[in-house]
Amino acid sequence: MFVCSLKVQKLKAVALSILCAAVLGTALTFMLGNGSSGEDLAAAAVSGRNIRFDGIKTDEDMTSFISSLGIEVKLPAIKSTKVDLPRVFDAVYAKYNDIQKQQGFDLSKYCGKTLDRYTWEMTNYPTPTATTEEGKTNTEAPKVYLTLFRYKDKIVGGDISSRDNGGFVTTFVDFKPSN
Repeated sequence: MFVCSLKVQKLKAVALSILCAAVLGTALTFMLGNGSSGEDLAAAAVSGRNIRFDGIKTDEDMTSFISSLGIEVKLPAIKSTKVDLPRVFDAVYAKYNDIQKQQGFDLSKYCGKTLDRYTWEMTNYPTPTATTEEGKTNTEAPKVYLTLFRYKDKIVGGDISSRDNGGFVTTFVDFKPSN
């Protein structure tokens, strides 16, 4: 029989135990996780809602995802197409990717890949009120669109945009419908 004894300072033993527990916890979270990537968690953290960005395979999945954002759209999508992202972003793509980063996405991870792009007309975007030169109130709703990018059954980016009234492009994860 062989017996081996080691003397370890209590502080080192506690630190080693904490380190082992942290490594084990991280490994288990990674292996058993909830199916969400860091990108999903970042986007959900920005929005303050628990939204799944993966498992988007069918039109019904897409519609369900859009509803989880609080967004209402006219069905079907007005456009669906494939988009080949360039291997290196030019200034326009870089600026658009800045918007994606604001909502927890990063399209640069998909440089050189082909993404699915879907666009719908939104029906619940808040209508701005403006006064015309004649002093009348103009409540004409601008056409506002939701665009989503999907890669391998996962939403990887998108925006809310309009060309009306000077136009805009903004994030979609922080959308708050008007009541």
